[in-house]
Amino acid sequence: MRFQYDPITDSNVKINDRYEFPEKLNMDQFLQKPDTTPATYVLHAVLVHSGDNHGGHYVVFINPKGDGRWCKFDDDVVSRCSKQEAIDHNFGGHEDDLNLTVKHCTNAYMLVYIRESCLRTVLQEVTEEDIPQELIDRLQEEKRIEMIRRKERNEAHLYMNIQVILEDSFSGHQGNDLYDPDKANYRIFRVKKNATLQDFLEQVADSLKYPVEQIRPWPLNLRTNQTNRPTLLDLETDLHKPLLEISDNANPWTVFIETVSPDSGLKALTAFDKDSDVLLFFKYYDPRHKRLHYCGHHYMHISFNVQELVPLLNERAGLPQGTELALFEEIKPNLVERLADLDRPLEKVLDELMDGDIIVFQRDDLLDDPNLELPSCRDYFRDLFFRVEVTFCDKTVPTDPGFIMELSQRMNYDQMARAVAHRLDTDPYLLQFFKSQSYRDGPGNPVRCTYEGTLKDMLVCMKPRHPKKIYYQQLSIRINELENKRQFKACRYLFI
Repeated sequence: MRFQYDPITDSNVKINDRYEFPEKLNMDQFLQKPDTTPATYVLHAVLVHSGDNHGGHYVVFINPKGDGRWCKFDDDVVSRCSKQEAIDHNFGGHEDDLNLTVKHCTNAYMLVYIRESCLRTVLQEVTEEDIPQELIDRLQEEKRIEMIRRKERNEAHLYMNIQVILEDSFSGHQGNDLYDPDKANYRIFRVKKNATLQDFLEQVADSLKYPVEQIRPWPLNLRTNQTNRPTLLDLETDLHKPLLEISDNANPWTVFIETVSPDSGLKALTAFDKDSDVLLFFKYYDPRHKRLHYCGHHYMHISFNVQELVPLLNERAGLPQGTELALFEEIKPNLVERLADLDRPLEKVLDELMDGDIIVFQRDDLLDDPNLELPSCRDYFRDLFFRVEVTFCDKTVPTDPGFIMELSQRMNYDQMARAVAHRLDTDPYLLQFFKSQSYRDGPGNPVRCTYEGTLKDMLVCMKPRHPKKIYYQQLSIRINELENKRQFKACRYLFI
């Protein structure tokens, strides 16, 4: 490739001047001694670059047999092309035919010629013996994989994907519902749509190494209040129905698979009466650490009093028996209602009792503790509703990817500064923050330390689906001192 130094831009620039090259090149006049065969060379390949010194695109034109029939290799696309496209169009320079003053940025930068008398030797046919066995194996493997993919594409309409989630995926979840669909560790099963539920359960049981009688499917359905909860399948009537009918043509179809606890000693799951039992899930809220702990599930008769759950919940949470608990029903995001009158039947206490309902419980004596930031689970879920992921980037490092923190949009400046300072292990008063520009990715105006708005106000200009960014820089003096300083110009007078 040809370059020259441009003193105006202080950089090398690509030379796009016109340079013509022939299809056949005779070099006899340059030989020191005449050869037995003419020194005539045939153009075999033209390597072409489009762009400038900083980047571009590469294409190669090849005359495979030296007979003037050209092929164009553009990435993974190989096509026939004319001799004019391979040669004449790559001279570079001005486009005289169109009378334009704009120069081509596409031109040849490497030419490959083969001596005409050696064409048969150089371009002889490639036999299978010439190809390394490793390359043959690789090509055959690629063909095999392509055939499998083609078969899958042709038969895709006959299959459906079923996303299986197990109870261990519920542990550690700190949000609404039982798990985060975007972060869940699904086990994917590809099954035929006309397969029965019995066929699917046998496939799952074989994969999980459980007998069929030790697993039970609970499809996860979206309720009208936008919560995702397990629902009952009537195994007596649905066991031999096709999956397409049971799943309502959902693809993928998400199913929670309940399994026998390994330490229970049971050889089969406990019987579930669809008319009188209900499937409940439990979460324990620890206000001191502001964390939720998944405490399993339980079948309960709808006529039993809610108070009968308390000993079980104390045991699940590792609390002493007799500990007074406050029970709440998690209805939907930002809506958690306390259960009152625990001596009444479950069906009378829970609003619209359904399989998959979630009960959140906590110690009653910590419910109104003034020393706790989020003393009740109602406070926790309200705070969770306003949480947002914010990326903090160092303003002084242009390529800094930043770090992500999950913060409440209701935070004020001081709370945000303390959270970021704790992450950076520095003093919050030695940090200065900058809003992100709305029209491009970069720091905007600084945020004063006396800012009276919330984190939500700082992010108001961000586009909905773009990452929410705030820039910062670490200071050598306190931010309040920096903002109280005034800029002035120093003038020097010289009297003669």
